[in-house]
Amino acid sequence: MSRPGILIILGVLVILIPVSGLSSTSRSFLSILLGALVLGIGLSLRTRGTHGSPVLPSTLPTVDPLPPTEPHTPRGVSPI
Repeated sequence: MSRPGILIILGVLVILIPVSGLSSTSRSFLSILLGALVLGIGLSLRTRGTHGSPVLPSTLPTVDPLPPTEPHTPRGVSPI
């Protein structure tokens, strides 16, 4: 299953935790666990770019850099 799919399922579980009928200790533990999982998956998706799609190389043509020019001394500035 893809990371976005897992993230959606975890989001649904987070929504259902308050009405699950579990004890408050279990609800707190599950909330922290699922929150950490959502955070980890979200960060991994963010670092990979848009939803894990591969980064394609640039299709822009390469341009040769400008030829080097002689240094220019601004007017009114001593070369010393």
